[in-house]
Amino acid sequence: MSPSRLWPALFLFAASLAASHLCHAFYFAGGQTYEFCHYAEIGRNILRGRGFSTRAFWPAELAALGPSADRGLDGPPLSRNPLFAYWSASWMKLAGVNDYGMALGNMLALALWVVALYWAGLRLFERRTALWSAGIWLSLPILQAGYVQYGYAELLYGPMLLVILVLLTESFSNAAPQSPRRLLALGTLCGLAYLQRYSFALWLPLIAALPLLLRWRGPLRSGAWLFCGFLLPVLPWALWWRLAVGPAPSLPALQLAEGVLSAAPIMDYRLYSLRDLASMDAAMALLSKAWQQFNRSLSDLPGMWNLELLFPFSAAAILFASGAQKRFALLALAFFGWQLAAFSFLHYENLIF
Repeated sequence: MSPSRLWPALFLFAASLAASHLCHAFYFAGGQTYEFCHYAEIGRNILRGRGFSTRAFWPAELAALGPSADRGLDGPPLSRNPLFAYWSASWMKLAGVNDYGMALGNMLALALWVVALYWAGLRLFERRTALWSAGIWLSLPILQAGYVQYGYAELLYGPMLLVILVLLTESFSNAAPQSPRRLLALGTLCGLAYLQRYSFALWLPLIAALPLLLRWRGPLRSGAWLFCGFLLPVLPWALWWRLAVGPAPSLPALQLAEGVLSAAPIMDYRLYSLRDLASMDAAMALLSKAWQQFNRSLSDLPGMWNLELLFPFSAAAILFASGAQKRFALLALAFFGWQLAAFSFLHYENLIF
Protein backbone atom coordinates (compact mmCIF):
# COMPACT_ATOMS: atom_id res chain seq x y z
CA MET A 1 0.00 0.00 0.00
CA SER A 2 1.43 3.37 -1.05
CA PRO A 3 1.95 6.13 1.57
CA SER A 4 -0.96 8.10 0.09
CA ARG A 5 -3.23 5.16 0.94
CA LEU A 6 -1.45 4.01 4.09
CA TRP A 7 -1.85 7.26 6.04
CA PRO A 8 -5.68 7.31 5.70
CA ALA A 9 -5.75 3.69 6.89
CA LEU A 10 -3.70 4.58 9.97
CA PHE A 11 -5.91 7.61 10.63
CA LEU A 12 -9.08 5.50 10.37
CA PHE A 13 -7.58 2.90 12.72
CA ALA A 14 -6.70 5.58 15.28
CA ALA A 15 -10.07 7.34 14.89
CA SER A 16 -11.94 4.08 15.52
CA LEU A 17 -9.85 3.39 18.63
CA ALA A 18 -10.47 6.92 19.89
CA ALA A 19 -14.24 6.60 19.37
CA SER A 20 -14.23 3.22 21.14
CA HIS A 21 -12.38 4.64 24.14
CA LEU A 22 -14.76 7.61 24.28
CA CYS A 23 -17.79 5.29 24.29
CA HIS A 24 -16.08 3.09 26.88
CA ALA A 25 -15.60 6.09 29.16
CA PHE A 26 -19.22 7.27 28.86
CA TYR A 27 -21.29 4.12 28.29
CA PHE A 28 -19.45 1.11 29.72
CA ALA A 29 -21.16 -0.12 32.88
CA GLY A 30 -19.39 -3.41 33.47
CA GLY A 31 -19.83 -6.68 31.61
CA GLN A 32 -23.49 -6.40 30.71
CA THR A 33 -23.66 -9.51 28.52
CA TYR A 34 -22.98 -13.16 29.16
CA GLU A 35 -20.58 -13.13 26.21
CA PHE A 36 -18.39 -10.40 27.69
CA CYS A 37 -18.15 -12.09 31.08
CA HIS A 38 -17.72 -15.59 29.70
CA TYR A 39 -14.97 -14.74 27.20
CA ALA A 40 -13.23 -12.71 29.93
CA GLU A 41 -13.30 -15.75 32.23
CA ILE A 42 -11.97 -18.02 29.48
CA GLY A 43 -9.25 -15.49 28.66
CA ARG A 44 -8.27 -15.31 32.32
CA ASN A 45 -8.03 -19.09 32.48
CA ILE A 46 -5.81 -19.10 29.38
CA LEU A 47 -3.47 -16.58 31.03
CA ARG A 48 -3.39 -18.70 34.20
CA GLY A 49 -2.23 -21.73 32.22
CA ARG A 50 -5.56 -23.59 32.32
CA GLY A 51 -6.04 -23.38 28.56
CA PHE A 52 -9.36 -23.01 26.76
CA SER A 53 -11.55 -23.73 29.77
CA THR A 54 -14.40 -22.44 31.92
CA ARG A 55 -16.48 -23.35 34.95
CA ALA A 56 -19.69 -21.86 33.56
CA PHE A 57 -21.75 -24.43 31.67
CA TRP A 58 -25.22 -24.87 30.28
CA PRO A 59 -26.97 -28.12 31.31
CA ALA A 60 -26.46 -29.60 27.84
CA GLU A 61 -22.73 -28.90 28.14
CA LEU A 62 -22.64 -30.61 31.52
CA ALA A 63 -24.24 -33.66 29.93
CA ALA A 64 -21.59 -33.64 27.18
CA LEU A 65 -18.61 -33.22 29.52
CA GLY A 66 -19.77 -35.75 32.11
CA PRO A 67 -18.21 -36.33 35.53
CA SER A 68 -15.42 -33.73 35.30
CA ALA A 69 -17.91 -30.89 34.92
CA ASP A 70 -20.18 -32.38 37.62
CA ARG A 71 -17.26 -32.17 40.08
CA GLY A 72 -16.84 -28.45 39.37
CA LEU A 73 -13.58 -28.83 37.44
CA ASP A 74 -12.55 -26.72 34.47
CA GLY A 75 -13.81 -27.92 31.11
CA PRO A 76 -13.86 -26.66 27.54
CA PRO A 77 -16.75 -24.35 26.65
CA LEU A 78 -18.58 -26.18 23.87
CA SER A 79 -20.45 -23.14 22.57
CA ARG A 80 -17.61 -20.59 22.61
CA ASN A 81 -15.13 -19.85 19.84
CA PRO A 82 -11.43 -20.49 20.52
CA LEU A 83 -9.90 -17.81 18.30
CA PHE A 84 -11.83 -14.97 19.94
CA ALA A 85 -10.98 -16.35 23.38
CA TYR A 86 -7.24 -16.35 22.64
CA TRP A 87 -7.53 -12.95 20.94
CA SER A 88 -9.16 -11.54 24.08
CA ALA A 89 -6.59 -13.20 26.33
CA SER A 90 -3.69 -11.66 24.41
CA TRP A 91 -4.99 -8.12 24.98
CA MET A 92 -5.92 -8.86 28.60
CA LYS A 93 -2.29 -9.86 29.12
CA LEU A 94 -1.23 -6.45 27.81
CA ALA A 95 -3.88 -4.23 29.44
CA GLY A 96 -4.73 -6.25 32.54
CA VAL A 97 -7.14 -9.00 33.50
CA ASN A 98 -10.02 -6.60 33.99
CA ASP A 99 -12.94 -5.04 32.14
CA TYR A 100 -10.74 -2.70 30.12
CA GLY A 101 -8.43 -5.52 29.08
CA MET A 102 -11.40 -7.46 27.69
CA ALA A 103 -12.86 -4.38 25.99
CA LEU A 104 -9.52 -3.47 24.40
CA GLY A 105 -9.60 -6.58 22.22
CA ASN A 106 -13.06 -5.58 21.00
CA MET A 107 -11.86 -2.04 20.23
CA LEU A 108 -8.92 -3.31 18.19
CA ALA A 109 -11.12 -5.82 16.36
CA LEU A 110 -13.49 -3.05 15.25
CA ALA A 111 -10.54 -0.87 14.22
CA LEU A 112 -9.31 -3.75 12.03
CA TRP A 113 -12.80 -4.03 10.54
CA VAL A 114 -12.74 -0.32 9.67
CA VAL A 115 -9.35 -0.70 7.96
CA ALA A 116 -10.59 -3.82 6.15
CA LEU A 117 -13.53 -1.80 4.81
CA TYR A 118 -11.15 0.89 3.58
CA TRP A 119 -8.97 -1.77 1.92
CA ALA A 120 -12.02 -3.39 0.30
CA GLY A 121 -13.21 -0.02 -0.98
CA LEU A 122 -9.85 0.64 -2.59
CA ARG A 123 -9.75 -2.82 -4.18
CA LEU A 124 -13.28 -2.83 -5.59
CA PHE A 125 -14.45 0.78 -5.79
CA GLU A 126 -12.47 4.02 -5.48
CA ARG A 127 -10.84 6.14 -2.79
CA ARG A 128 -13.86 8.29 -1.93
CA THR A 129 -16.11 5.25 -1.48
CA ALA A 130 -13.44 3.57 0.66
CA LEU A 131 -13.12 6.59 2.97
CA TRP A 132 -16.86 7.17 3.31
CA SER A 133 -17.60 3.50 4.01
CA ALA A 134 -14.90 3.18 6.65
CA GLY A 135 -15.80 6.54 8.20
CA ILE A 136 -19.48 5.65 8.51
CA TRP A 137 -18.66 2.23 9.91
CA LEU A 138 -16.45 3.60 12.70
CA SER A 139 -19.19 6.11 13.60
CA LEU A 140 -22.05 3.62 14.05
CA PRO A 141 -23.36 3.79 17.64
CA ILE A 142 -24.50 0.15 17.57
CA LEU A 143 -20.87 -0.85 17.06
CA GLN A 144 -18.99 1.62 19.24
CA ALA A 145 -21.46 1.85 22.14
CA GLY A 146 -22.90 -1.63 21.65
CA TYR A 147 -20.83 -4.45 20.18
CA VAL A 148 -17.50 -3.12 21.44
CA GLN A 149 -18.75 -2.77 25.01
CA TYR A 150 -20.69 -6.05 25.00
CA GLY A 151 -17.91 -8.40 23.92
CA TYR A 152 -19.46 -9.97 20.81
CA ALA A 153 -17.27 -12.19 18.63
CA GLU A 154 -18.68 -10.64 15.42
CA LEU A 155 -16.18 -7.78 15.73
CA LEU A 156 -13.25 -10.01 14.77
CA TYR A 157 -15.33 -12.21 12.47
CA GLY A 158 -16.51 -9.29 10.34
CA PRO A 159 -13.15 -8.25 8.85
CA MET A 160 -12.27 -11.89 8.14
CA LEU A 161 -15.49 -12.45 6.22
CA LEU A 162 -15.10 -9.18 4.34
CA VAL A 163 -11.57 -10.08 3.18
CA ILE A 164 -12.80 -13.55 2.14
CA LEU A 165 -15.58 -11.97 0.06
CA VAL A 166 -13.16 -9.55 -1.62
CA LEU A 167 -10.66 -12.30 -2.48
CA LEU A 168 -13.44 -14.47 -3.89
CA THR A 169 -14.81 -11.51 -5.86
CA GLU A 170 -11.42 -10.97 -7.48
CA SER A 171 -11.43 -14.63 -8.55
CA PHE A 172 -14.64 -14.36 -10.58
CA SER A 173 -14.37 -15.68 -14.16
CA ASN A 174 -10.61 -15.99 -13.88
CA ALA A 175 -9.54 -18.19 -16.74
CA ALA A 176 -5.93 -18.28 -15.56
CA PRO A 177 -4.97 -20.91 -12.97
CA GLN A 178 -5.35 -19.67 -9.41
CA SER A 179 -2.09 -19.21 -7.53
CA PRO A 180 -1.54 -22.05 -5.01
CA ARG A 181 -0.19 -19.50 -2.52
CA ARG A 182 -3.30 -17.35 -2.87
CA LEU A 183 -5.61 -20.36 -2.57
CA LEU A 184 -3.72 -21.62 0.47
CA ALA A 185 -3.99 -18.19 2.11
CA LEU A 186 -7.71 -17.97 1.31
CA GLY A 187 -8.32 -21.45 2.74
CA THR A 188 -6.34 -20.60 5.88
CA LEU A 189 -8.41 -17.46 6.35
CA CYS A 190 -11.56 -19.58 6.02
CA GLY A 191 -10.18 -21.91 8.69
CA LEU A 192 -9.51 -18.99 11.03
CA ALA A 193 -13.02 -17.66 10.38
CA TYR A 194 -14.40 -21.08 11.37
CA LEU A 195 -12.44 -20.99 14.65
CA GLN A 196 -13.74 -17.47 15.20
CA ARG A 197 -17.37 -18.44 14.57
CA TYR A 198 -18.33 -22.09 14.17
CA SER A 199 -21.36 -20.97 12.15
CA PHE A 200 -18.94 -20.25 9.29
CA ALA A 201 -19.28 -23.97 8.54
CA LEU A 202 -22.67 -23.21 6.99
CA TRP A 203 -20.93 -21.36 4.16
CA LEU A 204 -18.31 -24.02 3.49
CA PRO A 205 -20.43 -25.91 0.91
CA LEU A 206 -20.98 -22.67 -1.01
CA ILE A 207 -17.26 -21.79 -0.94
CA ALA A 208 -16.32 -25.35 -1.94
CA ALA A 209 -18.60 -25.09 -4.98
CA LEU A 210 -17.17 -21.76 -6.16
CA PRO A 211 -14.22 -23.21 -8.17
CA LEU A 212 -16.83 -24.97 -10.33
CA LEU A 213 -19.37 -22.14 -10.34
CA LEU A 214 -16.72 -19.54 -11.22
CA ARG A 215 -15.19 -21.80 -13.87
CA TRP A 216 -11.66 -21.70 -12.53
CA ARG A 217 -9.08 -23.63 -14.51
CA GLY A 218 -8.35 -26.86 -12.66
CA PRO A 219 -11.28 -26.63 -10.21
CA LEU A 220 -10.38 -29.85 -8.39
CA ARG A 221 -6.80 -28.72 -7.90
CA SER A 222 -7.98 -25.31 -6.72
CA GLY A 223 -10.44 -26.89 -4.31
CA ALA A 224 -7.68 -29.13 -2.92
CA TRP A 225 -5.46 -26.09 -2.20
CA LEU A 226 -8.38 -24.35 -0.50
CA PHE A 227 -9.07 -27.43 1.61
CA CYS A 228 -5.41 -27.75 2.63
CA GLY A 229 -5.37 -24.12 3.68
CA PHE A 230 -8.55 -24.62 5.69
CA LEU A 231 -7.02 -27.59 7.52
CA LEU A 232 -3.88 -25.68 8.57
CA PRO A 233 -5.56 -23.95 11.55
CA VAL A 234 -8.55 -26.29 11.98
CA LEU A 235 -6.85 -29.71 12.05
CA PRO A 236 -4.58 -29.02 15.06
CA TRP A 237 -7.57 -27.69 16.99
CA ALA A 238 -9.72 -30.68 16.02
CA LEU A 239 -6.98 -33.12 17.05
CA TRP A 240 -6.48 -31.37 20.39
CA TRP A 241 -10.21 -31.46 21.05
CA ARG A 242 -10.45 -35.14 20.16
CA LEU A 243 -7.50 -36.14 22.39
CA ALA A 244 -8.22 -33.80 25.32
CA VAL A 245 -12.03 -33.77 25.36
CA GLY A 246 -13.32 -36.59 23.19
CA PRO A 247 -15.95 -36.63 20.44
CA ALA A 248 -17.51 -33.22 19.99
CA PRO A 249 -21.29 -33.01 20.46
CA SER A 250 -23.37 -31.95 17.48
CA LEU A 251 -24.08 -28.24 17.98
CA PRO A 252 -26.18 -28.10 14.78
CA ALA A 253 -28.37 -30.95 16.09
CA LEU A 254 -28.82 -29.03 19.34
CA GLN A 255 -30.03 -25.97 17.47
CA LEU A 256 -32.17 -27.96 15.03
CA ALA A 257 -33.93 -29.45 18.05
CA GLU A 258 -34.83 -26.01 19.43
CA GLY A 259 -38.55 -25.39 19.02
CA VAL A 260 -38.95 -28.90 17.58
CA LEU A 261 -38.02 -31.37 20.33
CA SER A 262 -37.52 -28.90 23.15
CA ALA A 263 -38.19 -25.24 23.87
CA ALA A 264 -34.56 -24.73 24.95
CA PRO A 265 -32.31 -27.77 24.32
CA ILE A 266 -29.30 -25.98 25.81
CA MET A 267 -31.17 -26.10 29.17
CA ASP A 268 -31.81 -29.86 28.95
CA TYR A 269 -29.42 -32.20 30.73
CA ARG A 270 -29.03 -34.35 27.64
CA LEU A 271 -27.69 -34.21 24.10
CA TYR A 272 -29.57 -34.37 20.82
CA SER A 273 -28.49 -36.00 17.58
CA LEU A 274 -29.80 -36.06 14.04
CA ARG A 275 -31.38 -39.44 14.84
CA ASP A 276 -33.72 -37.67 17.26
CA LEU A 277 -35.08 -35.69 14.32
CA ALA A 278 -35.56 -38.74 12.09
CA SER A 279 -39.33 -38.95 12.31
CA MET A 280 -42.15 -37.52 10.25
CA ASP A 281 -43.49 -35.45 13.17
CA ALA A 282 -40.07 -33.95 13.90
CA ALA A 283 -39.44 -33.23 10.21
CA MET A 284 -42.76 -31.41 9.83
CA ALA A 285 -42.15 -29.42 13.02
CA LEU A 286 -38.69 -28.46 11.76
CA LEU A 287 -40.07 -27.29 8.40
CA SER A 288 -42.76 -25.27 10.18
CA LYS A 289 -40.15 -23.65 12.43
CA ALA A 290 -37.91 -22.82 9.46
CA TRP A 291 -40.77 -21.26 7.52
CA GLN A 292 -41.81 -19.06 10.46
CA GLN A 293 -38.26 -17.94 11.18
CA PHE A 294 -37.55 -17.26 7.51
CA ASN A 295 -40.56 -14.95 7.28
CA ARG A 296 -39.72 -13.22 10.55
CA SER A 297 -36.22 -12.61 9.22
CA LEU A 298 -37.61 -11.04 6.05
CA SER A 299 -39.77 -8.71 8.13
CA ASP A 300 -36.70 -7.73 10.17
CA LEU A 301 -34.55 -6.74 7.20
CA PRO A 302 -35.00 -2.96 7.54
CA GLY A 303 -33.47 -3.01 11.01
CA MET A 304 -31.55 -6.27 11.03
CA TRP A 305 -28.93 -6.32 13.79
CA ASN A 306 -26.83 -9.05 12.18
CA LEU A 307 -23.72 -7.27 10.87
CA GLU A 308 -21.53 -10.15 9.64
CA LEU A 309 -22.02 -9.29 5.97
CA LEU A 310 -22.13 -5.50 6.35
CA PHE A 311 -25.89 -5.32 5.86
CA PRO A 312 -25.65 -7.29 2.62
CA PHE A 313 -29.22 -6.64 1.62
CA SER A 314 -28.17 -3.02 0.97
CA ALA A 315 -25.78 -4.35 -1.67
CA ALA A 316 -28.76 -4.55 -4.04
CA ALA A 317 -28.05 -0.91 -4.92
CA ILE A 318 -24.66 -1.92 -6.31
CA LEU A 319 -26.25 -4.36 -8.75
CA PHE A 320 -26.70 -1.48 -11.17
CA ALA A 321 -22.93 -1.09 -11.30
CA SER A 322 -20.62 -3.24 -13.36
CA GLY A 323 -17.37 -5.16 -13.08
CA ALA A 324 -15.97 -6.03 -9.67
CA GLN A 325 -18.55 -3.92 -7.85
CA LYS A 326 -21.45 -5.89 -9.27
CA ARG A 327 -19.66 -9.19 -8.68
CA PHE A 328 -19.08 -8.23 -5.03
CA ALA A 329 -22.77 -7.39 -4.61
CA LEU A 330 -23.86 -10.67 -6.17
CA LEU A 331 -21.51 -12.68 -3.98
CA ALA A 332 -22.56 -10.82 -0.81
CA LEU A 333 -26.22 -11.41 -1.62
CA ALA A 334 -25.55 -15.09 -2.36
CA PHE A 335 -23.84 -15.49 1.02
CA PHE A 336 -26.66 -13.64 2.75
CA GLY A 337 -29.38 -15.68 1.04
CA TRP A 338 -27.59 -18.89 1.99
CA GLN A 339 -27.33 -17.68 5.59
CA LEU A 340 -30.97 -16.65 5.71
CA ALA A 341 -32.14 -20.06 4.51
CA ALA A 342 -29.77 -22.13 6.67
CA PHE A 343 -30.20 -20.14 9.87
CA SER A 344 -33.97 -20.46 9.64
CA PHE A 345 -33.61 -24.11 10.63
CA LEU A 346 -31.41 -23.28 13.63
CA HIS A 347 -31.55 -20.97 16.62
CA TYR A 348 -32.19 -17.41 15.53
CA GLU A 349 -31.47 -14.47 17.81
CA ASN A 350 -34.30 -12.28 16.59
CA LEU A 351 -36.75 -14.63 18.29
CA ILE A 352 -35.17 -13.81 21.67
CA PHE A 353 -34.23 -10.13 21.83
